[in-house]
Amino acid sequence: MTNIAKNINGLPYHAINSLLSICLEHDAVHLSEKTIQHIYERHPQECELCLEFIEAIIVAPDYIGQSPLHQENFVLIKQIMDLFLMIAICTVPNEYGKYPVMSSYIVPENTLQRRIRKGFLKPYKQKGHQ
Repeated sequence: MTNIAKNINGLPYHAINSLLSICLEHDAVHLSEKTIQHIYERHPQECELCLEFIEAIIVAPDYIGQSPLHQENFVLIKQIMDLFLMIAICTVPNEYGKYPVMSSYIVPENTLQRRIRKGFLKPYKQKGHQ
């Protein structure tokens, strides 16, 4: 189990702000040991894959979204092979001023398509990463 907390820079916060009408102030994200433990406990079959690609998802997501039920978080989704890996990130910075990762797991394609149809997810193509 990889349980090393880390800071990840490169969150496309300007695009997130524009797509979701929120006000993120910078590109710094924090993955805590507590969150890593949460991912291992709640999503044991997919945790290694999610953690392996967490930086790629944050820096170059394919989809950006927000559930109307969870306005305090936003989500980033990236297709890796034939899977859609999702990361939930809090819009409120932690005590170090970084946006904390809340969870990560695989989203079924039918769920992804439904969220796109409902407008909860929007496609995002970052220049230089496609």
